[in-house]
Amino acid sequence: MMQATIGPLKISIGSMLLTYLAAVPTLITFSTIVLIVGLLARNFREANSLATPIMMIPLASMLVGVAEPDVSAVADEPTLRPYALLWLAEHDGVDPEDAHEVLTREEATWLWVDTAAAVADHGEAPMLVRHLESAVQPTVPLLLEEVRAVGHPRTVQVLVALAAAHPDPALAKAVRRAAFQVHTGGS
Repeated sequence: MMQATIGPLKISIGSMLLTYLAAVPTLITFSTIVLIVGLLARNFREANSLATPIMMIPLASMLVGVAEPDVSAVADEPTLRPYALLWLAEHDGVDPEDAHEVLTREEATWLWVDTAAAVADHGEAPMLVRHLESAVQPTVPLLLEEVRAVGHPRTVQVLVALAAAHPDPALAKAVRRAAFQVHTGGS
């Protein structure tokens, strides 16, 4: 059977074709819904904005069916492991609120820094401050200690952005100190 390889992921062309054939009735149903939405819309832009998400549902389910076997293989890649474990847990029906239980403390901290880096990249300072509440560590000093130890490549940028965004001057100072310690390699 033919397979396409994209980095550590392998996609079986035969499985994708069978999944597509199984999804044809769903595609027909959703196409009908899209046509009805298009008739109800006032203009093309409104029809397009309403119909696009509807059409993505069967395509997303098809991709999930094709990708699932190879997501398990990606779980061995250290930087992708937290994401793969969370995806597999949620796909197996684990409540998203409890999904963090499948991760080690170090993986949860890595994921916290990775998410904070994405938030910081988009300049969402209030969201970055609220992101502190999602950490698995019960206190900010404990979070800073574990963030310094996790070795994420964006740790310094995240800590600097968090220090700049946080309204509490004492906490901001502690975060800046942690960023400096990571930057200089100190403890």
